[in-house]
Amino acid sequence: MLKRILFTLVLFFGLSLAAQAGERVVIGIAPSLTATLNIIAKQQGYFSQQGVDAEIRVIESGGSKAVAMMLNDEIDISESAIFSLVFNSFNRRDFKIYTQVSISGNDNMIVARKDKGIRKITDLKGKRVGASKEGFSRYVLDLMLLNAGVDSKKIHLVFEAPDRLYQMLSSGELDAACLFGGLIDKATKNLKDNSVLFLDEKLVRVSVVHTAKTRTFERNPELFTRILKAYIKAEEYVKKNPDAALKTVVEYLKLDMGNAQKVWKPKMVHVALEQSLIKDMENLAQWQIDTGLQNNPKIPNYLDFIHFRNLMEVDPKRVTIIH
Repeated sequence: MLKRILFTLVLFFGLSLAAQAGERVVIGIAPSLTATLNIIAKQQGYFSQQGVDAEIRVIESGGSKAVAMMLNDEIDISESAIFSLVFNSFNRRDFKIYTQVSISGNDNMIVARKDKGIRKITDLKGKRVGASKEGFSRYVLDLMLLNAGVDSKKIHLVFEAPDRLYQMLSSGELDAACLFGGLIDKATKNLKDNSVLFLDEKLVRVSVVHTAKTRTFERNPELFTRILKAYIKAEEYVKKNPDAALKTVVEYLKLDMGNAQKVWKPKMVHVALEQSLIKDMENLAQWQIDTGLQNNPKIPNYLDFIHFRNLMEVDPKRVTIIH
């Protein structure tokens, strides 16, 4: 009888602890304001309320690295701009986007060294300028040069991982680099008065999305419903408490408040699957073909890369993609 009681107690408390701990999921984010919903959902306990034990893993190298880790099964979910997903879409079909979490203007900046004679974008001619080959910064750099009337063939492009670009810019191996988020803060802090920033927020629309492997959705579809509910709660919190939300994210990621305030717009965080996402992916795919990043001239059907089920169940009005 005593053994039976003990067994029942162990079983009860074991199940209680499991329920309290929630279902574990690892989400990779870049050190950027685009990670707002993840951080607020974590810090305000919205994940826990939905029975999700979310580990928010900050990937210093950014969204492209997070996508690579997701595809290699090192993390469950990647948060990234769509550039690297489009890049991989020409060769893979085993991943899907299940939500946008941020839709904003461009927050990638060119950070340049004044001691290299750079005061304006046109001064980049003949300089060594870095960007991530498979990352969104390359696309932004190309557009900024185009808008300034600078032929990209007139600069010496250097392609490296974002954290390596920061190191090379700091050491003087690069004259300028296109960076994002926390790497901009690190670079300007390191260079101090020797840095100049170039930013064009209206240059391009930046959609930041969450993506997982197809088999992850198949293995546990309800997990994503709970995650989306946590994000929607976080979105509501940001709308009501924009200043507190910004402070939370800046402290969590150790960002520079001054730089963060320049690009912070509370309305940028939004759970959705908008029709514009498909067009943005198609435009990026065409650019990758035109610049020689892709050998296959056929643009994939990006409806095949969208997982609609969970957001349709949670709030169908947030889905405007025709499918």
